[in-house]
Amino acid sequence: MKFLVLLALLTSCMYGQWITGYYSANNGVEPVSAIPWSKYTHLIHFAASAGVGTNGQGNGTVNMQYLVQPEINQLITSRPAGKKVIVELADNGSYLMAFAQNTAPGMINTFVNNIVSFVISNGYDGVDIDWEANINTAQYQNLITLLRTAMPSKIITVAAGDWGGMPTAIAGISQDLDQVNVMCYDMDNDRTPSWYNDALLQAGDYSERACDARVSHVTAAGTPAAKIGVGIPFYGRRNIGVTQPGVAGNFPQFTVFYRNLVSDPARWQGAFMQYDTVHKADYLSVTTLNEFVSYNGTRSIGDIVSWAKAQGFGGFMTFTVEYEYLAGQTGDARYPLSTVLYSDVFGASQLAPDPGPILSAGSPSGTLNASTSATLSLTTNVNATCAYATTAGIDYPAMPNTFTTTGGTAHSTTVTNLQPGNSYSYYVKCADQAGVNNPTDYVISFAIAAAGPAAQVTPAVGFGMSASFLLQVSDARGYAALQQASLMISNGSVAHACYIDYWAPSRTLYLWNDAGTGATSAVLGSATVLSNSQCSVDALAATVTGADTTLTLYLPVSFTWSYTGGKTLFTFAADSALASGWKQSGSWIVE
Repeated sequence: MKFLVLLALLTSCMYGQWITGYYSANNGVEPVSAIPWSKYTHLIHFAASAGVGTNGQGNGTVNMQYLVQPEINQLITSRPAGKKVIVELADNGSYLMAFAQNTAPGMINTFVNNIVSFVISNGYDGVDIDWEANINTAQYQNLITLLRTAMPSKIITVAAGDWGGMPTAIAGISQDLDQVNVMCYDMDNDRTPSWYNDALLQAGDYSERACDARVSHVTAAGTPAAKIGVGIPFYGRRNIGVTQPGVAGNFPQFTVFYRNLVSDPARWQGAFMQYDTVHKADYLSVTTLNEFVSYNGTRSIGDIVSWAKAQGFGGFMTFTVEYEYLAGQTGDARYPLSTVLYSDVFGASQLAPDPGPILSAGSPSGTLNASTSATLSLTTNVNATCAYATTAGIDYPAMPNTFTTTGGTAHSTTVTNLQPGNSYSYYVKCADQAGVNNPTDYVISFAIAAAGPAAQVTPAVGFGMSASFLLQVSDARGYAALQQASLMISNGSVAHACYIDYWAPSRTLYLWNDAGTGATSAVLGSATVLSNSQCSVDALAATVTGADTTLTLYLPVSFTWSYTGGKTLFTFAADSALASGWKQSGSWIVE
């Protein structure tokens, strides 16, 4: 039965097992919110590298290289259900012996542990190894074996070529690999005559470089066809001083991204577009500029897919997705090569279900200040209408709450009746203008800080040369948790104020001096009158009581004749963890 199912897959339009795209970190062109998830099964985040210490030697660490933590977090958070995000570990461009030294005996266990920790702590689904320089076969194989042992359920892929003993190294551990993606590009480097960046077939001319030859070295060494992914570049090469392939001579070369090539009216003209039907390669013969430009277009991608299916290969790889990204277009037109590749692999009728709008930048998060409300916000990659529920797994049409501000790409709404000290999760789904909605929840989670103490004074308004103030302080932790209660009657400054502190642990009253730089004190109930030029407070007559969550401080205050006029009442309270901050709580006229 399993054989029949496999045979059906291999003979139907559902053949392809994976389409894996490389996405360059911090690329500045295609944001995470614009990644065409519906065209890919796997995404490789390019790239971290093997670490090197200050002594210039491999030190067993993972170097972030091009990666930045905020983008990692956003990429993992925005990953749709069923899609896999893998981190690439590449050669260290500053030191090409880094892989060899980090996988040497005595260092490799540390290196593997750090790779595993990096993958797991950042939420990646696996790791891609791109070790191309100074390959040590035994160490390469040992690295993969140890990674598989340490991460039996994670995805392990490699970027493969036909140089440096790589085919032999990979074949020896292919059982531990999920994908062996062969880099069918840069086949025009360091060579003459002029040639294609990615020709598919040698077509009997064994002096030429082509994808079929490169792949054959990997499979001939023993890697099963089902593990092979055929690499397709989303960039090409401009050759200056020649208009055709196969012309002898050395010609200056410049890499050109597909997005820039199709946006260049001087070169992207129908009259210049050619196709090599023998070697299966797209190119431009730009006679007006005396240039030969090799690239991969929709025609060569179709031939690559047909050939790979006939060989029984397991999938396809693209490098890199932002190289094709046309920001000024909409829908699939932004991803012309990825769209054609996916359609050719799976067939137009078998396109993966649209995952709906891509949600990102959800907020708030973490712990918010004590409040009974909060504003939920997020962005989508297309215009959409967003809704939310407080229970996970509710289908979009049944969600009870629609965002107040929605319909564009920025969405927000206010949630109320929140309780300090509690945590909250809101489950969001959005629908685009075609009515396609998210099948999975986008979760916005946060906590509300526990409420701190609050103080109020009675009377809050009055006049006279003396007053019997009641300072009442409430605290959810209970009155015994309170440490400080303060009343300040002033013109807004600590200096020249009637500023009284009560320190609960020692039951002590403090009255600050005229300058507000120090204070005299007395234990509550002692026969002491604390005085400054503004007021006095009788410590013997003052009292304090506590019940449940409320502490009540009675303060008999007398003002001096020199302190007449309108004053403001300020209050403050603190426990061991939180403080109320100074609050304007009333007014008093000294007369």
